Amino acid sequence: LRFLDAARFDEDIEIETAVTHLGTTSMRTLYRFLRDGKLLLSASLRHVFVEAGTSSKTSIPDWARAGLEQWLLPELDPAATAPAG
Repeated sequence: LRFLDAARFDEDIEIETAVTHLGTTSMRTLYRFLRDGKLLLSASLRHVFVEAGTSSKTSIPDWARAGLEQWLLPELDPAATAPAG
């Protein structure tokens, strides 16, 4: 999470979300919270697909990948442009 500015309870906040990476067993998503076009918060999450009952990593199912690909915007992936280290 990167907090850049505050928001008030009664303000309208726009939330943008995108899938930024689809791997074999995981995906990353990006979230941006904006007020009148000004970025207030950005967040990135990594999701790992697991087998029910075992928590062992598993491949992203074809049906899930097909549904997620329409939201894929790899150019927004902060991990792809982050410095190593």
